[in-house]
Amino acid sequence: MKKNIKKIIPMVAIATLMATSVFANNNVQNTKQALEENNDKQNQIYVNGELLEGINLIKENDKYLLPVRAIFEKLGYEITYDANTKIISMTKSPHFITFSTKEDAYTFLRMAPQPLGQAPIVKEGVTYVPVELLDLIGIQNEITAENTLIIGDEVQVDTETTVETRQNPIIITDIDKDKNIVTVEDSQKGTVVLNIKDIKVEYTTEDKELMIGQALEVEYGDIMTASQPPVNIPKSVKVVDKISYGEILSVEKDGENTRVLFKDEEIGEVVLTLAPDFKVEYTTEDKELKKGQSLEVVLGKAMTMSIPPMTTPKSVKVVEKLNQEVVEEETNQEVITGTATIKSVDKENKQILVIDEKMGEVILNLHDDLKIEYKNGTGLNAYEWMVEGQKLEIEYSPIMTRSLPPINNPVKILILN
Repeated sequence: MKKNIKKIIPMVAIATLMATSVFANNNVQNTKQALEENNDKQNQIYVNGELLEGINLIKENDKYLLPVRAIFEKLGYEITYDANTKIISMTKSPHFITFSTKEDAYTFLRMAPQPLGQAPIVKEGVTYVPVELLDLIGIQNEITAENTLIIGDEVQVDTETTVETRQNPIIITDIDKDKNIVTVEDSQKGTVVLNIKDIKVEYTTEDKELMIGQALEVEYGDIMTASQPPVNIPKSVKVVDKISYGEILSVEKDGENTRVLFKDEEIGEVVLTLAPDFKVEYTTEDKELKKGQSLEVVLGKAMTMSIPPMTTPKSVKVVEKLNQEVVEEETNQEVITGTATIKSVDKENKQILVIDEKMGEVILNLHDDLKIEYKNGTGLNAYEWMVEGQKLEIEYSPIMTRSLPPINNPVKILILN
């Protein structure tokens, strides 16, 4: 039942497509007022309302660049440089940022490197990086009409740090055990990346290890980055039973047991076998199972291979029907599609850079759930279609990062030639 609501929330993010986000706060407003009184100077940099004397913004290849050490030391980061590898590391718990002075690849919280459209530049011993690095790690910033960079509060703070309940399911969609990274789909927050390196996971289920598809209760940490997807170091993580939502198609007696044909929103039809002493919870006026009722079910782990499959559920709750207005709102959402040509391929990181006819350059993550089809009905072997010049029709996911070029986890790719 909640699954429908989950799909609506991320669609709001499409309004930010290809746009640079501006986060207003008191420091930014005060600084802008000061600039209006002294607008004859350009390329200045303010950090939390304080002007950095002698520190300037520069522009190269149509990109604004900021001096690394001056800005990030002011923000409280510890900066180190490895002369052998040419790697700069910047640390301020829980942030860990690395990049090489040789290439356009910036790593945040030990995630996959992200391009920002410009490799670092070294001038007179000073290393400069694109201002977009601030966006990537969630630091609020704005460039005024006078080319002055205003840097505000460090991150977006998630004020709702209470534990998510089962009515707001959080489902694991990807796991990177080497990096202690878990990607989840939150019905309210959308996709979130959890860094669980120092977190002891609690298990309330039979399974005692993390697996894709598990449901979690998460108490988020106070800091949620402004990146897409956001990154969070949670306070606690608990593995719980996954709740399924759906509708009763039929109810019939099978000897002493009751057989309920249940249409699960994700896996389709399932037969629920209820023993005479099975306790059904009712949150509606009806106190008996009927066709058309909406259910909230924790399915049993054991399920027959029949069609439809059969299981003895752990719990069954009769709930109110989904609000019809919400369903209509979801079905009216416009699908975001585009036609693009592959510009470059990064097989190691499972990414391709495409040039969309309307949006320009976009980086596509080739995730496991991506649907790939061929217009002529015949498929190529894995990766054979990933060549420069290949034309694609793409169904984009609703969330696009604010980086340049933006990054998207597409829903579907149609191979055109």
